[in-house]
Amino acid sequence: MKLLVTILVTLFGLISYAQGKHQPKYEILEYGLAMLSDIKHFVDKEWNIKRTRVAGCGVTRSLIDSVDNHNRIVWKQIEHDMGMQNAEVIHHKQIRRESWNFKKIDELIRKEEAANAIWKGLKRKRSHFLVVGNHKKISLNVYEVTVKKWKRKVDGKKKNQVFKMKVDLTTGNVSILT
Repeated sequence: MKLLVTILVTLFGLISYAQGKHQPKYEILEYGLAMLSDIKHFVDKEWNIKRTRVAGCGVTRSLIDSVDNHNRIVWKQIEHDMGMQNAEVIHHKQIRRESWNFKKIDELIRKEEAANAIWKGLKRKRSHFLVVGNHKKISLNVYEVTVKKWKRKVDGKKKNQVFKMKVDLTTGNVSILT
């Protein structure tokens, strides 16, 4: 089993190397139930991390040990390259911070006057709703997000409309870009 895990880890490393510079620099291995998180992906992208699922829910002790050893080495490499200590802890704190920021962005968009022009009248209709996504960090507390207005058929406009908005968490300002 150790041989199989070693081969898998080596294979993932070779595949990443063969795909060139477009791949993230660090690869964290995971197992268990896949928890999809836009926030985790957002932070991983900033840190240049790629997550690879090596097993589902059925895992062995040797696989767990192998993945833990691999990830420990990767986090040490990140610490060395970025000149920090406790990189994994800092990474998890950033995920929690970005989670709060994403929630705050959603709240600001839904209450802001600029957004009300987009979402006017949707509160009464259950089949109509806004989807906020594609968060891009412009600066420390300024994000650009995409707001999609689904199932909208009013005034001869498209059924689904997409807007780009700029959200400043420091001032609470929200503006429509397009």
